[in-house]
Amino acid sequence: MLMNEVPLSNCRFNAKAIDEGVVQFNADDGFVVELASYGQGMARLQVHNDSTHPKPPQDNVVPSMEKKKDRITLKTSAENRFEFSAPGLEIVAEISGHGNVGFELYNKSGTLIHKDLVDRSYSADSHGLSHYSKLQPDAIHVGLGEKGAPFDLTRRKFELAGRDALGYDSWSTDPLYKHIPVLMVLPKGGGWAFGEFSTSNSNGQFNLGNEIDANWTSYKVHRQDWGGIDKFFFTADSLPELVGMYASIVSFPALPSRHWLGYLASSMGYADVDNAQEVIAKFPQECLDYDIPCSVFHLSSGYTVTETEPPRRDVFNMNTKRCPDFPGLCRLLHEHGYQISANIKPYVSVQHHDYEKLKEAGALFTNPRTKDAVLTRVWVTVTPFGNLDGSWVDMTAEAGRNWWQENVENLLKMGVDHAWNDNNEYHLHNDNYICKFENVVDQNGAKNLPVGLAGRMINTQLMAKASHDASINVHPDKRPFVLTRSANAGTMRYAGTSWSGDNRTCWPTIKGNSLMGLNTGLSLIQSSGHDVGGFAGPAPTPEMFLRWVQLNIFTPRFCIHSVAIAERVTEPWMYPEILPLIRESIKRRYELIPYLYSLHWDSHLHAYPLNRWIGWGKYEKDPNVWKDEVINSGDFWLGDSLLVAGVWGPGDKTREVYLPKSEDEDDEYYNLNASSPENSLYKGGNFVTVDTPQEHIGLFAKVGTAIPIGKPRVTVTLKERMDENTPDVVKPGRGVEYDDWRGIEIFPPKSAKGQYEFQWTEDDGESAKPDPATFSVIYSVDGDSIAVECKRIKGGSFNPLWADSIDVILPKFDTRSVKGGKKVDDHHGKSCYRIPVAN
Repeated sequence: MLMNEVPLSNCRFNAKAIDEGVVQFNADDGFVVELASYGQGMARLQVHNDSTHPKPPQDNVVPSMEKKKDRITLKTSAENRFEFSAPGLEIVAEISGHGNVGFELYNKSGTLIHKDLVDRSYSADSHGLSHYSKLQPDAIHVGLGEKGAPFDLTRRKFELAGRDALGYDSWSTDPLYKHIPVLMVLPKGGGWAFGEFSTSNSNGQFNLGNEIDANWTSYKVHRQDWGGIDKFFFTADSLPELVGMYASIVSFPALPSRHWLGYLASSMGYADVDNAQEVIAKFPQECLDYDIPCSVFHLSSGYTVTETEPPRRDVFNMNTKRCPDFPGLCRLLHEHGYQISANIKPYVSVQHHDYEKLKEAGALFTNPRTKDAVLTRVWVTVTPFGNLDGSWVDMTAEAGRNWWQENVENLLKMGVDHAWNDNNEYHLHNDNYICKFENVVDQNGAKNLPVGLAGRMINTQLMAKASHDASINVHPDKRPFVLTRSANAGTMRYAGTSWSGDNRTCWPTIKGNSLMGLNTGLSLIQSSGHDVGGFAGPAPTPEMFLRWVQLNIFTPRFCIHSVAIAERVTEPWMYPEILPLIRESIKRRYELIPYLYSLHWDSHLHAYPLNRWIGWGKYEKDPNVWKDEVINSGDFWLGDSLLVAGVWGPGDKTREVYLPKSEDEDDEYYNLNASSPENSLYKGGNFVTVDTPQEHIGLFAKVGTAIPIGKPRVTVTLKERMDENTPDVVKPGRGVEYDDWRGIEIFPPKSAKGQYEFQWTEDDGESAKPDPATFSVIYSVDGDSIAVECKRIKGGSFNPLWADSIDVILPKFDTRSVKGGKKVDDHHGKSCYRIPVAN
């Protein structure tokens, strides 16, 4: 790596700036270092030179945060040392003997949570800046969007960039698809958490102690290729609080449509054949024949292939030979209860029907050397791995955004429900290419910026916004929801869901993706998942495919996807010998939708990820969760109720699993797949070995929790249609029913006294402005019976079809009764009692 770093020098304290709530130091060569308070436990660092290293042009920070500058007080000052106080922070600024200023941050308990590296804290090169700081000892480092396994990122280095990482290794490939420079530091043993978020979209690097230089002890460095530093520091008592603070900076996750929580069907092979409409039209019946529920059909890019030679994938083109009646195809899928997500890509081949139009409108990037549109290799051929010359659409140009939004609207009017923004990493190979930057964010009137400074992924964000706005224009009453492969922090304000890209079919991918997903969730991509079965490579073996499905029904997004090779289409029924187990898993996914949907409300309101690491929240004081074999086990929580332990290799018939223990509870766990009463209950704080035969993976429920469940099939929450374009799907032979039954699986202790409460939230799952209802179940042990009460505690206008009664389902082998409950048929062999729901 070429280095041309010069530490900032001759830093001088500007006492007048403190009156405006800013700690400011002026350095040589026009650089300014500023630190301001932004509320309890949060500060903002900006290091810039308006001429050579301007503040990053970005729209990652929500407007309300920009206005939250708080007070900061100078406590003491000496010649080169200054102490300040701000809400929740104590700050020390010290000028080194070489004139470089650095900060120390202390939390409200007086713990040092961040310390810049002496003499080297801020160093400039020709375009960018580097920020050096001490590596926190005995801590784990997590976040950074989407990075390869393991979960703990310490002692590794990462690119802050996006690539089309086809067939990546989930443990070693870097970079991948996302650009989200948020880093969270958790000391082993808990007690506090610290985060830093760079607002810049510029490419860069994070080195978390992988780089060693004996002159500066152990350190980490964030190198930003272009522009000034604009970074938030934030600290809290725990990781859940810290993630919420990050969400207050960039926005809380979007609430998904309920459709997205079921089985999402996808394969390039469906649309990449000459009789695509015929093949796709048969899919709903195949699902019915094999008794597999399905909610969303992903329409891969084969429908855009041109009918002229040589055939190309031209975005927004419609192949009328492959799809002779596209609106009719959409109607057929809708009538079976499916939503449709159509693949679209933000580049055009030079032969595209709108190429010259876009070029003349200035909607393509400019090569400053040739003064012409940037030409590069883009994937538009019919083969999976071919390329032709083309150009990326500049979404910072108004003409580019307008063209995109208009075409998305046309696609939605033909019957598509959601935009699938794909191949949107914007991997332009030269930082000096020019983007228009018209009416994007205020940059002191600057236009025609180099992409190195503007950042590639501001285009990803604007592409998501254009697709999002198109959805609102066409379906104003429905919840806009965009699927995106790439993302910066601001993208997820408009794109509600994502996935980990084109993974590789092999056993290590299953565990690697599981660990990746934990960091993705902490980075606020919380409606995310992985291509089940693997996208690239050979077809999964039956055992591999089964273990992939069994694990991923517990992730936020459950999608089976594969590349476009005829014999490579991965489908639930591809192996008859395991079909009953695949069917059982997918139906369990549908039963869990009420629980999953309520967890999405927690994500939307509080930024809690659905999948959480073993030490999440109240378990961080458990010393065992900080052991490497637990941190990087691949096991995870689904909400607060379920602990999921996957199977990671062929022939594995047992798993050792750690069951965490909270500080003030006598934790117990039900083994949900126990074969007898003797091995059905375990104490927390222990490593246990459980059987994982072909029929199941490891799965535990925390005693004192509950899980609301629904029917094991596609359901709709309303009897009246959303609008005249919404078909009536609850008809014989469609496999769709009303959501008119609710169960609640409870997990009471064997005998201990105490009362337990669980709350969950429901709405119609589709409205743009939902008015949800919240329900509570309270239960306690009373001798040989269990007292259970269910009531509606928050009465939004939504009234579920099941709301008069609920079926209480006891754990396996539990023969107790429910006080006042009516005994009804067992649920999967477990005792079940019906009780009323109070309003």
